[in-house]
Amino acid sequence: MAERRFILLEHDDLMHPNTGESNFNESAYYNFFDRGQRLGGFVRLGNRPNEGAAEMTVCLYQPDATVGFMFQRPEIENNDAHDAGGLQFRVIKPFEHHRVSYAGKVCVLEAGYGPLGAARHITNRLVYKDERREATADRDRAFLGAVESPSRSVVHGVSR
Repeated sequence: MAERRFILLEHDDLMHPNTGESNFNESAYYNFFDRGQRLGGFVRLGNRPNEGAAEMTVCLYQPDATVGFMFQRPEIENNDAHDAGGLQFRVIKPFEHHRVSYAGKVCVLEAGYGPLGAARHITNRLVYKDERREATADRDRAFLGAVESPSRSVVHGVSR
């Protein structure tokens, strides 16, 4: 049997044209974990421009066993960028350098997944940089630190 090969081109890592289906969806998902700070999570942004909305999810697993979570369906007009509800994904260099940032609130689930705590505002920037594995950070009062994980991610946490 012949060996199958998949070829990815730089434009495959960029936004795609809206093909007109009523349920057209352009999604991106990033997960991350840092063993040193015991901090991880995932973010997802799915554009549904023909429905006039995106689906935005942020989930941060904190070292104290709390979870910061937010889901929204913010309005969007097109599929030009992954940028909705305070969550933003940027491709700096296809397949090598991505920048993920979130500025917004998360609902904090207390340890044991008890009642929701008060929503807290955070401003974070997650940077994926495969080539040099560089960590960068936008800092504000909610910033815990920039860390690099073995999964090629840089992650920032939510302060208490």
